[in-house]
Amino acid sequence: MVNAAYFQYGQKFNKISILGGLRYEYTTVEIDQFTSVFKDIKNYGNLFPTVNIGIETKEGENVTIGYNRRIRRPRGRFLNPFQSLSSATNIFRGNVDLNPVFTDAFDIGYLKRWEKFTLSTSAYYNVSKDNWEFIIQNTGKETENGNEAIYERFPVNLSTSERIGFEFTLTFKPFKFWNINSDFNIFHVSTDGDYTNPDTNLTTNFDFKNTSYFVRLNQKISLPGKTDIQINSNYSGPSENRQSKNKGIFSMDFAASKEILKEKATINFNISDFFNSRKRMSTTLIPGFTEQYSEFQWRERQISVSFIYRFNQTKIDKKKKGGQEFNGLEEFEG
Repeated sequence: MVNAAYFQYGQKFNKISILGGLRYEYTTVEIDQFTSVFKDIKNYGNLFPTVNIGIETKEGENVTIGYNRRIRRPRGRFLNPFQSLSSATNIFRGNVDLNPVFTDAFDIGYLKRWEKFTLSTSAYYNVSKDNWEFIIQNTGKETENGNEAIYERFPVNLSTSERIGFEFTLTFKPFKFWNINSDFNIFHVSTDGDYTNPDTNLTTNFDFKNTSYFVRLNQKISLPGKTDIQINSNYSGPSENRQSKNKGIFSMDFAASKEILKEKATINFNISDFFNSRKRMSTTLIPGFTEQYSEFQWRERQISVSFIYRFNQTKIDKKKKGGQEFNGLEEFEG
């Protein structure tokens, strides 16, 4: 249960604008196992300030400076102490003592507008304390055939994590019918912390440094005949930490929409994960034991076609009344 109250205040002085806010949260977490006497209740209250300063250096150009404090709460799966079997050799269990992660975030940004370009850049620094780390250890048990060891994975509040990065966003309209929006983010993460297994007294060091990036490219093309096409491409660069290495992931979504019957109807065609490449491929390093390679795909490529007919109403009428089209093309936007 999360209860909160907040207030905001903003003021502008010539070309300088200030927006500040303060949020207070009081959280209660109760875990009750009805089949035993186990019961755990945690209460904690926290303040979350926010300060943003904007400076308009000239028309169409401004600089921003900001700070805010954030919270990331553990989901129910991370708190559930009962084991879940993801495969014959891998077990996941939650941790009832897991606490939220608090992050202090600082950033400085620059925005510039031209006739066909909008450029936005930001340099940021985040520091998180009691960061979650997922411990992987050998249970000492084997599968039924006795050929493979069984490993257990669980989260703990362990490390301090620092992230420093740079983000570059560009909006470009080369022609009236073609909109391009791209984003590039590169960041360096450093983590430090140690975990000691209470059963074996084996200590694992989580000190690690890694640099990674991700790229996003969205394009919307308006063709003659009331036809729109949108292509969204994403690439997350390879990353690693002390216990795992993840390969890069590329994915692309495609959508097309055409108005027919004097704009009373719409045909939508969508392909989600065009190349069927949205897969998480990782190698897990288990200290003193072995390496495990795994692939995970949440959903394979999907192709869908839909037909929408608006009775006594055209798409233009719907927009004038403030309605929103939830066809496949619009869903990709934003």
